[in-house]
Amino acid sequence: MRLNFVWFIAESTKANTASQDKTKPLIPMKASFLSFGVSRLFSRMAWFLFLIVLSAFSQLSRAEVEGAWTYTLEDGGATITASTATGAVTVPATLGAQAVKRVGNNWPPIFGAPNTTVRSVTIPNSVTSIGSYAFSSCTGLTRVKIPNSVTGIGAFAFAGCSELTSLAIPSSVTSVGVYAFQSCSGLTSVTIPNSVTSIRNSAFTGCSSLTSVKIPDSVTSIGQSAFDGCIGLTRVKIPDSVTEIGAFAFAGCSGLTGVTIPNSVTSVGVYAFQSCSGLTSVTIPNSVTSIENNAFAGCSSLTSVTIPDSVTSIGQSAFDNCTSLRSVTIPSSVTSIGEGAFEGCSGLTRVPTKR
Repeated sequence: MRLNFVWFIAESTKANTASQDKTKPLIPMKASFLSFGVSRLFSRMAWFLFLIVLSAFSQLSRAEVEGAWTYTLEDGGATITASTATGAVTVPATLGAQAVKRVGNNWPPIFGAPNTTVRSVTIPNSVTSIGSYAFSSCTGLTRVKIPNSVTGIGAFAFAGCSELTSLAIPSSVTSVGVYAFQSCSGLTSVTIPNSVTSIRNSAFTGCSSLTSVKIPDSVTSIGQSAFDGCIGLTRVKIPDSVTEIGAFAFAGCSGLTGVTIPNSVTSVGVYAFQSCSGLTSVTIPNSVTSIENNAFAGCSSLTSVTIPDSVTSIGQSAFDNCTSLRSVTIPSSVTSIGEGAFEGCSGLTRVPTKR
């Protein structure tokens, strides 16, 4: 079929060209060249579209079904793309006489979205990667067993698994994708192994029942919105290995009462602790050179803050609406105070102004 299609295009082009040669008037060489260029462009576009369609059909043809599982075979292993399994699910170790190496491969999730019938998932030791969206929106999932063979957890892998209560990430995992556990509102505890070096953007955002999390010494950065909206989180210890706290990292963590930022941190992102309404104290280390916009805005229980000599600028609305703030010490090193930095701090007898 492919050869016939190519032959048809070629023959049609020849016939059309021959027909035009008999009737077309002489035209300037420049116009003829332009016409030839446009013709070549459309010809290439046609081939490009044809190859895309051919590739899509080729991908579909590789999908296989065995029992409740749909999978593809590639790179010497099987990738599970869909399943009709329900209840307590055990992922097969082999499909199509090949080891299952990957579960999930982008949208849609394996069990569809949303899914209320899958209660637990046991992943075999053959699996090395949990793909993006693999178990996303499995709202009935309460337990998942991840083996030590897994090295990566993809983006949105468990997003929206609202009944998942606890999770142990094995020490083999080195990468946890963005939004991996977003809105796992039933998750109360999570263990992050020493093999993980960064907590990616929005990894645990919206995990409203999360009360404790241990960040290992291997982690060097906490991404944007990493724990945004974790209202049940009461305390968090940030290790000395962390150098960067991203924007909105702990925003809306209203249950957080105290936080110590280690001397290793050089950057605290905008809105990093915004609306941490339970936060009563914060220690800012000498390694920080600027307090970014809205960093502590809405921390209504914060009573005092000491800004170190290393800080040269305080951003806009940095402590906006910190209504319980009674005292603030600003060193001579600060040369810039942003607009509204202390606006709404009704407890302050003297509000520092822009320099």
